[in-house]
Amino acid sequence: MKDRFTCGIVEDEPLPLKRLVRILEGYGAEISFTASSYEDAKKLIEAERPRVLFLDINLGERNVFELLKEVKYEPMVVFITAYDEYAIKAFEENAIDYILKPYSKERIEKCLNRLRKKNTPVNSELIELLENLRSQKQRIRARDGEDIVLLNPDEIIYAKAEEKKIYIVADFGKFSYEGTLNDLQKVLPTSEFYRIHKSYIVRIGAVQKIKRWFAGSYIAELIDGTHLKIARNVQKDFLNLFK
Repeated sequence: MKDRFTCGIVEDEPLPLKRLVRILEGYGAEISFTASSYEDAKKLIEAERPRVLFLDINLGERNVFELLKEVKYEPMVVFITAYDEYAIKAFEENAIDYILKPYSKERIEKCLNRLRKKNTPVNSELIELLENLRSQKQRIRARDGEDIVLLNPDEIIYAKAEEKKIYIVADFGKFSYEGTLNDLQKVLPTSEFYRIHKSYIVRIGAVQKIKRWFAGSYIAELIDGTHLKIARNVQKDFLNLFK
């Protein structure tokens, strides 16, 4: 990044908070503070005054629109939320961007590019952003213990059936899926995922190497280092994807 942003993050869910910190730091941003409550956010924003605020909208029974009324300087504001109904209100507050959870690293990079240009979206740009919200890919519902996690398809590395349970491995964790592998296959984009085995579905873009195994068979090496067997009956078609 040419600009090194100082960023404050207000997010009350630990997993999304940890992931956003990792992504922003990966793009060279400096994290001034993180806060998970309204009161902590209020104190830290005033004390640190970061250039950019990344804000989840709902904080328990309060929301960050109330918080922004108490901010005594003019930061660049980015809203990150699981809900699209606050978009108009967000841009009335001069937000630079409005990002729906779950999001990809590429979406955060696009936001940082917008911040560099200090480009507050108005008129046609606002319309474009709202259309993007409505046209987002279908998100996949999974579980992390008792918590519900919504995954973008491009965050998924692979899914597997293991001991009568289905697990989805994403670039930031392993989650359980309430359904069969067949059910999951039906909701994943067919152009981006491939059933390489009765027990495995992989994201094609997550395959970094196809390795010869034995007796003419192959295994797929994925970006997280996982090795998965490719069934013989789909081997030819799968290998043809990479011609």
